[in-house]
Amino acid sequence: MASISCVCAADIAVSKTSDSDLHEHGYIELVYISEGFGVHKSNGVFYAYQKGQLIIYQAGNFHADFASCPGVQFCIGLKGLAAEQLPEGTWNCSEESKKIISQLHTVMTEQQSKWKTMDMDLLAGALVFRLRRDLQQIPTSSPQTEKSDICEIARNEMDKNLENPYTLDQLCSKIFISKSYLRKLFRGKYGESPLAYLIRKKLEIAEERLIITDLPIHEIAEKIGFSNPFYFTTLFTKKIGMSPSAYREKFKKNPASSDREINV
Repeated sequence: MASISCVCAADIAVSKTSDSDLHEHGYIELVYISEGFGVHKSNGVFYAYQKGQLIIYQAGNFHADFASCPGVQFCIGLKGLAAEQLPEGTWNCSEESKKIISQLHTVMTEQQSKWKTMDMDLLAGALVFRLRRDLQQIPTSSPQTEKSDICEIARNEMDKNLENPYTLDQLCSKIFISKSYLRKLFRGKYGESPLAYLIRKKLEIAEERLIITDLPIHEIAEKIGFSNPFYFTTLFTKKIGMSPSAYREKFKKNPASSDREINV
């Protein structure tokens, strides 16, 4: 008969970080996200997480947490054959699982009694029993198998929003990653920051619109997400080397001569 024990349980306050040390435990660790969001790494695989989800780490597997904002995580350490069957990653929780986690949290905060250890073991067993059924049906957070994949997800997301007033705050909230950590990974893969990439791609669209359309400059700026036409003109002039009106006048009659790189 398989047995299970709750070897530890505690609330852990996490802070926003762009780096974290890999570490491992001699027990299975369940991490319920009470507050916050971010990305965690387990055995070389990256997963996004957010409030209300559950992270599972198997014993001996190296992992690290990259929180995107301050938060609180309820960490539960387990030992027992049944827990070893739980799949790693980030998982959504059923209401039944959340109720058991809440009960376990309540018992954890109680004063020590002769029943406390037994109650926590029983609740841990009930949680694993519930999770083994839930996780076959509830969708998981999509794994990001390499750091470069996070960058590609970010780049694709920006490419889809080049003609919208899209901000990096919106991007990072959507893919559950801090701006500082994304900036570090993105620059390492592509040689430029996410903001520089976003601006460069928007200006490429502006160059094309200036040549092939007769739209007023303020409308072109608005269509690619610049609500302030003066800021757009200043940025365009700085990056391209001439004002939008001068660029249109120079290249509109000879579009081929505008085929050049933009240094951002």
